[in-house]
Amino acid sequence: MAAQSGIRASQDLIAAFSNAVLGKSIRAIRVSIVNESLVHNGAVDVAGSLETDFALIRDWLLPTDPAFVLLRTDTPTSSGDYEWIVLHYVPDKARVRDKMLYSSSKGTLLKDLGDSKFVDSIYGSTQEELSFEGYKKHLVHKQSSAPLTEREKELAAVKAAENSAEITISSRRGLMATTNSASMAFPWNEDAEAAVGRFWADEEGTPHLIILAIDIENERIALEVDQSPVGQNQVAGIVTADKPRFLLYRAVESGAKDAVIFAMTCPYAAKVKERMLYSSARGGVISALEQGDYTITKKFELDDVAELTPELFSEAFPAVAAPEETGSGKISPKFAKPSRPGRAKPKPT
Repeated sequence: MAAQSGIRASQDLIAAFSNAVLGKSIRAIRVSIVNESLVHNGAVDVAGSLETDFALIRDWLLPTDPAFVLLRTDTPTSSGDYEWIVLHYVPDKARVRDKMLYSSSKGTLLKDLGDSKFVDSIYGSTQEELSFEGYKKHLVHKQSSAPLTEREKELAAVKAAENSAEITISSRRGLMATTNSASMAFPWNEDAEAAVGRFWADEEGTPHLIILAIDIENERIALEVDQSPVGQNQVAGIVTADKPRFLLYRAVESGAKDAVIFAMTCPYAAKVKERMLYSSARGGVISALEQGDYTITKKFELDDVAELTPELFSEAFPAVAAPEETGSGKISPKFAKPSRPGRAKPKPT
């Protein structure tokens, strides 16, 4: 069963959809996630046939913003209203966090609005895939067993990752990444296992970087980099900038206990299939790394390797208040300096 985000449909959205079903004059409703809630932020009336009205939602499909579109068909139901479908739009340039939020919220959206109202769900990452022509192709493939194109295979993998992702540990190999409803599993190469073993065996104060990659052809977790010592300002220059990667990094600061940081970098330039594979495998990789009561201090999902900075790593260290003597002779805390404004912090997960 897919993990749900906890985000629910707002009462305004539920009311708007109910009115649209009863009123029969609304063709489509746009739904977005705003302030941890599913809200409606657009609606268009029926203007013609479903084929011609598909053009009305094109402007809703923006280059970087995911969205759901609730679309009324022209097929009546036995109860006198119409069948609805949901379009799940996730553009390639959307932020990784947004992709995962929308993927994990679709089930809740349908449940809150009434599953029985929807007869189909279509995923797409471009305007063309969610056009009327794209809809017709979707229907043809539902009704036939024709071989899928490479693009359609990628979309199928996305849907599989969205619908189910469960973490398993391999009894044979010890370390195993995520397996989903398509029984996709990633055992670890021996050198990757050995590198992780060395990492956890390090003495305190050893800045150590491990970079892991998914060997897609052989379906395995592979070691790309095992390097020590690595300073905090060196990490970004070592990580591959145009492909997703998993990082395990021991950050060291004077006077503080070492921090173990996990990061998944998922750049916009990567292919859809790569990004979704890494996103679906992430939980299993973390579970494998923490076997044996090992603990990761902080976890991040990043869109750009340039975000791997000492400022980011400092978030893994607790802000320790240094005592400061006041003029009265009393000791008062000296609080940590806040991060500089003007730059949004990557959200930890």
